[in-house]
Amino acid sequence: MAATILADDPIFGRFCFLGTWQPANGTNQVIPLDGVRRRFHAMLNTSTLHMVLDNDRFAANQPLSCTDDQSLLTFQMESEVTTAHTATLHLTVTMPGLYTINNNHGLVTTTNLVAGQEAAISLPMDASATAQPFTITR
Repeated sequence: MAATILADDPIFGRFCFLGTWQPANGTNQVIPLDGVRRRFHAMLNTSTLHMVLDNDRFAANQPLSCTDDQSLLTFQMESEVTTAHTATLHLTVTMPGLYTINNNHGLVTTTNLVAGQEAAISLPMDASATAQPFTITR
């Protein structure tokens, strides 16, 4: 399955596969262009991050933002499901610690992430949400 990948290449430097990338205000702004928009991987010199959605997808033409140290992740999700439901995000980080997940309504959950260990996080989606924002902070 296709995925958008932000990587630090030893020859070409930072590069985005199947997406566009630009630095902005200390974050990496990545717009997935892989068509499916369910997988994002950041494989940087400083850290590695894997985000995989079971259902729903990252919002079209909206950036995923991540800092090099994984202290901040922001993204928007969209769905063809018009009723309120839960999406599952599989998240793997290399920076362990307590992470807080928020959406446009406030706190969703906090979870202690272990380096290299995948966590399944339930994200509530509003009914008829065209693009629901989420923020993950450490």
